[in-house]
Amino acid sequence: MSTTEVISRITASGISGIKKTDIRKEFQNMQIDETLEFLVTKGDIVMDKKGSAYYLWQADNYLENLLSYDPKFRIIYNAIVQLKYILKDNTEVSYSAAKVMRKHSPEQKGPDKIADDICNELPITHTEEVTTFDQDQFRQEFDLITKKYSNSSGWVSLARIREEFSKKYNMTIDCFYALVENLTNKEYEKYELSSGGHEGLTIRGLLHGFVRCI
Repeated sequence: MSTTEVISRITASGISGIKKTDIRKEFQNMQIDETLEFLVTKGDIVMDKKGSAYYLWQADNYLENLLSYDPKFRIIYNAIVQLKYILKDNTEVSYSAAKVMRKHSPEQKGPDKIADDICNELPITHTEEVTTFDQDQFRQEFDLITKKYSNSSGWVSLARIREEFSKKYNMTIDCFYALVENLTNKEYEKYELSSGGHEGLTIRGLLHGFVRCI
């Protein structure tokens, strides 16, 4: 048995994690404690105490576990993500505006023309790619993936769903969230969004990164 098999087994346990004692039983033929310590040090897995037992998670699954079951962590994490988006957006707009200003200097064009050029060349969030993907097909795929990865309460992170769409359709993040926004607005009685996560839809200034079918 190899380190890769250990990681795969822990990853397969999902956001619920797996008891350290169970891993020991499954991998009795290797120095499992040393292997686990090595993986924790590398950051591939996380070990934390739940109740009276120690559990193991794959790093991303541990983050989703905290976002799903720890309200305080979700609030703090969401605030940090919102700040990151604000800083990123401001940086991109400032950089793009400066780039356009250098390209279209006042010596070459009047101020009105420069303003038009800046508006035309600044980043656009939702691209025309959205129109190339059938909304009904998207809804069917979206529902299937949601059911496949949802936890016991029916929640699943939008990031996980997007990853599946990206693998299958090579879909950009802007296209995916434009379609999600359209779907959840149009069929708001079928889908429920929840705040949290590291990416998602911003609603009333709050990042919503989880969804479930009602």
